Amino acid sequence: MEKNAIEIRLEKLRRRMSAQKIDALFLLDPANVRYLSDFTGEDSYLLISSKSCGEKNYFITDSRYTEQAAEQCKSYEVLTHRGDLPPLPEAVVMLCKEMGAQTLGFEKMHIPYHLYESLQNTCASSLSFVSADSLLQELRVVKDEWEISLLRQACRYTDQVFSAVCEFIQAGKTEKEIEWQLFCLFHEMGCSSSFPPIVVSGPRGAMPHGQATDKPLQNGEFLTMDFGCMYQGYHADITRTVYIGTPDQRAKEIYRIVLEANLRAEAAVKAGIRGDELDAVAREYITTQGYGKNFGHSLGHGVGLDIHEQPFVSARSQMLLPANSLITIEPGIYIPGWGGIRIEDTILVKEEGMENLFLSSKELLCL
Repeated sequence: MEKNAIEIRLEKLRRRMSAQKIDALFLLDPANVRYLSDFTGEDSYLLISSKSCGEKNYFITDSRYTEQAAEQCKSYEVLTHRGDLPPLPEAVVMLCKEMGAQTLGFEKMHIPYHLYESLQNTCASSLSFVSADSLLQELRVVKDEWEISLLRQACRYTDQVFSAVCEFIQAGKTEKEIEWQLFCLFHEMGCSSSFPPIVVSGPRGAMPHGQATDKPLQNGEFLTMDFGCMYQGYHADITRTVYIGTPDQRAKEIYRIVLEANLRAEAAVKAGIRGDELDAVAREYITTQGYGKNFGHSLGHGVGLDIHEQPFVSARSQMLLPANSLITIEPGIYIPGWGGIRIEDTILVKEEGMENLFLSSKELLCL
């Protein structure tokens, strides 16, 4: 990571903590821990104090990760629980008292209830607890240049995987064989999978998140593949739908509608547009073509250290998309008994317009 990137993020975090009157912040979500420390291991915690409490940073882990943490987490004092510290809840409360913290921010969406309960029981009312999920979401939604460079590379590798897997696809191969080929290609790229790939063909394509089976590919049907490379913790997310054989007029027309919805939505992307406004661009077009009831999921979501994160692009999202946020654009049409089509890109939002981080063609590909 670029020099001082963690310190810059911590400074932005502390400004937000001060605005919300949070004295200390306790974090355990792996993505948040990595974002604020560069740590790539597991089972570790951050305790960060505000400016008014001394600006101390504690990285709490166990003996499995102390050496790794000392190497990766230069902005933190590394402490070992189950070792030189009491059990975790007691350690957190003890450190908060040393800081003089009176309010402790925590991740409501991530903390296990038993740990939250233990913290409350241990502090004996000496601490007030404040949900701080939105604080981290707001911080992470705008990507810095280092993050954007990693996301670009994840997408470049994903483009290469798509090109290579298309050479493998043919009638008679099973969905599971396609899925396994994707995993092999991820490994060849030096990456891992962003999520379990979705590989569905024929009538099974009507399931937007269907799992690969032993069903063989057949001539005269679509194959939908939703996958992505994870590179240095950052995710790519692409969906391409290809045709096995020669498509009939209905297949070509429905594909055209999905592609046009994708292109119209991407043309509308710019900083300041609301999530629901962008969703409506694709949804209203698909509806005018007679397939509104066949597009049930949201248009997209944020991408970064998590495969699904803020900002969300849905009919319920009032969030304004900021410049340098990353989103997916993924309209689809799903017809039970016939199949489905989805076309998805990962998009960098700019002040004016956008940049598609994928180079893979979206024109109908027949294999």
